[in-house]
Amino acid sequence: MHKSSSSTDLVAQVKARLDLAEHVIIPDIGAPQRQGHRLAWRCPFHEDHHPSLFLNPDGQSYRCFGCGARGDALTWVMARRGWTFREALAYLANLVGVPMTTGAVRPVQARGRTSRPTPPAPPVVPPDAAWQARARLILERAQEVLWSDAGSVGRAYLQARGLQESTMRTWGLGWCPHDVFEAPEQWGLTGKRIYVPRGVVIPHFVGDEVWALKVRRFVGDAPATADNGGKYGGPRGAQITLYGAEMLQGDRPLFIVEAELDALLLWQAAGDLVDIVALAGAGRTLPAQWLARLLPYTRIFAALDADKAGTLNATRLAALSARVTTARVPEGNDMTEYYQAGGDVRAWVTAVVGDDTRFPLRVVIPPAEAKLPGLAVPARMWQRMDDGSIVVVYASAEEMAVCKEATRVCGGGVSL
Repeated sequence: MHKSSSSTDLVAQVKARLDLAEHVIIPDIGAPQRQGHRLAWRCPFHEDHHPSLFLNPDGQSYRCFGCGARGDALTWVMARRGWTFREALAYLANLVGVPMTTGAVRPVQARGRTSRPTPPAPPVVPPDAAWQARARLILERAQEVLWSDAGSVGRAYLQARGLQESTMRTWGLGWCPHDVFEAPEQWGLTGKRIYVPRGVVIPHFVGDEVWALKVRRFVGDAPATADNGGKYGGPRGAQITLYGAEMLQGDRPLFIVEAELDALLLWQAAGDLVDIVALAGAGRTLPAQWLARLLPYTRIFAALDADKAGTLNATRLAALSARVTTARVPEGNDMTEYYQAGGDVRAWVTAVVGDDTRFPLRVVIPPAEAKLPGLAVPARMWQRMDDGSIVVVYASAEEMAVCKEATRVCGGGVSL
């Protein structure tokens, strides 16, 4: 393909400003794993179960040692989006702020045609019935193991992250005590064996359907890292969802975090004040059907990790709408590190959203808890019901703080 001198100059300007990993690959397929001094990903150009796509030492090109795919930022965008060279160059120039000067390549009409739009992505659908049946069986076993002696390592890990037993049970967490390898036919698949690693099992449900089993991997009794196979794994064939989307109410502020376990900590601390979802991956781009779940919200807080990938993704989310604001915990990389450093997650949420919490807040204290000693609620704030339960109505956060013991007890109640 012949390129004019103006387009060649533009390519040079774009490449001078572009970081291939940060601007192109991570926003498309997520954060890399580090193998030695090199960054590696599971290749999106073939079915890749172990990272085989590497960033070359020059930082401007990539190569897959599995399928042979190679190229630079332009090659990547053209292959992934189905665009022409002109369209890909115009997109990257706009991404890094290189002006489109006269005579340069532009995303305008060519030969009487408008620039070709990106074809709409097909809707994301759940795995088939055979996959879901096998996943459900694995999950049920993992849930049983978590609460047995064999699950002590998993329980200790989750408790150290601040998660209570009620939270673990509500969200259906489990523990896979050893690496599992199964024939693909058991999952309704073909090809290589299905691998479910040892670790904390985090199910993704949509309604009654199991869309994914994501596993926080362990090597021995320690959480895995990028240096020994990566933090997460799970059986192939899954469809990662917008974690927590099934619990959204839409009438209060929304917090978006990266990891599922961070979402659970936030839900546990402030689920009566705000809605919470997790992207379930650094740099993950949400399909349109999940983005649609966010439309009812007038205030959205992107509380992503404080690392480079999280910062970039928070910026991308904020660019989608003026309703999105970035929010960072005062200490640590994420919600869990903030909690482990002694931070008060609920107080931080309240400070971030200001007065825009769901007050007046009506909370029901079940009959059994309503009889607990030390329950002291100002008379004007509560009413005892015929079934023995107590309904408490808080007009503001300040009023809620008046009765700390009642607030503690209400934490186990049902928010209406």
